[in-house]
Amino acid sequence: MKRRTVYVLVFVLVTGSLLLYNVVLPYVTVAPTSCPAIFADLSMSSSGFAYSVGAPWFSPPQLVLAPGTAGTIILAYTSPMNNLSQMYQQPHGAFGFEYEYLFPVGSSNPVPINSTGVAIFLSNATFPTIHDADFSLVVNASAAARQGAYELYFPSTCGSTFYLVVGSFPYLLPTPGVLSPLSLILFDVLMGLLSVAVAYIAFVLYGRRAGAPDTSPGLPSSSRSCRT
Repeated sequence: MKRRTVYVLVFVLVTGSLLLYNVVLPYVTVAPTSCPAIFADLSMSSSGFAYSVGAPWFSPPQLVLAPGTAGTIILAYTSPMNNLSQMYQQPHGAFGFEYEYLFPVGSSNPVPINSTGVAIFLSNATFPTIHDADFSLVVNASAAARQGAYELYFPSTCGSTFYLVVGSFPYLLPTPGVLSPLSLILFDVLMGLLSVAVAYIAFVLYGRRAGAPDTSPGLPSSSRSCRT
């Protein structure tokens, strides 16, 4: 078999596996489920974070906080049907901002927040009307905070709203049940480079084998070439 044929076969095999992965993945991995607000619509803004990334490249959105820094999250709720001021004043009511645990991404086991070096607390609450509420949450990461990605939940939302990432860069690893477009693109690039590298190695190794001298026992090569 010619070296070029071997190169093409290996390249087609690896690249075909990559394409098959992209075809199958959307059927086994789904984007986070979106659902209606439970008792009030929520809009959010933030400041002080190293990065705030979201759609279309990141799903769910992420807030990246470097160790030794603090960020602020502004939660603005509105509900034409509910008295948010009254709901907030109710003990153990709908607005609960006591974060005692954090949920690492990809793990079903929550960890006590005081063991992570992260603190989340409510710094301010205002009510422009009885149907509107604005809350300021301060997120503080100590210099020795445990780096990682955590699911962040807010009142009136179903499921994880954001990823809180303690570190220097957004969270890029694939997450069970979540299809992040940027993670898929990065995987495709890496697999493409890998397919080229594997094909090249096969090309070189087969080329060396094909060009190796004949060391089989018998007459010297000069004698064999002179036979008629």
